[in-house]
Amino acid sequence: GGSTLTQLYMQWLQICVTPGVNSVICGDIENQSRIVSGMLTRTIKNTPRWVIGCPLTEGPYKGSTSTREIKPIGSRYTVGSAQKPDKVRSENVAMAHLTEVGLWKATKSKKPEDLVQSIFGTCLSGPNTMKVLESTAKGVGNYFHRTWLGATTTKEEERNNFHPVFIAWFDIPLYSKPIEDYEAFIPTMTEDEHRLFELGATLEAINWYRDKKKEIPDEWRLA
Repeated sequence: GGSTLTQLYMQWLQICVTPGVNSVICGDIENQSRIVSGMLTRTIKNTPRWVIGCPLTEGPYKGSTSTREIKPIGSRYTVGSAQKPDKVRSENVAMAHLTEVGLWKATKSKKPEDLVQSIFGTCLSGPNTMKVLESTAKGVGNYFHRTWLGATTTKEEERNNFHPVFIAWFDIPLYSKPIEDYEAFIPTMTEDEHRLFELGATLEAINWYRDKKKEIPDEWRLA
């Protein structure tokens, strides 16, 4: 959901608000980026003619396999990965969507923050620009985790300029399971399940969580 929302918002900016601006989509591996960019291909193909007065098409920009142009408005989007960062270093962009950043691994030759700095260094600032770091929450002490802490801290001297958005699993309707007998279910709720309920999880979501625990018995892995 986060990836889809980000991509559609970026596309709306590129087509309807500031035509001609460029964007970058970067994942851990290139296939992740291409799956996300596939959303753009589908929506461009299905954008109604009345939006700009003519059909929209897209294709390679100057023969590039990683950069595609939205015609006739001239906006471009580039697809790259943390594993092959050279494809996205030289772009002049107004929007950057970095996806599953929690999976980006640091090696002796490259670090996630180096690539992020490289991409954001070419990003414009001001109205109708955006920089999004999005990920499943994985890992402790990695770049994404440190950036999240910097976005959520109350200490002004340690805070970065990102706005944190957290989507809990129980905010997603898909993660729920019907309950046949509520009177039998509620008395069996554990202390942790009561905590989830207080946080906003529905009883149906908690029932789904119980079922999922049977597949992933290690509590810390499930969390």
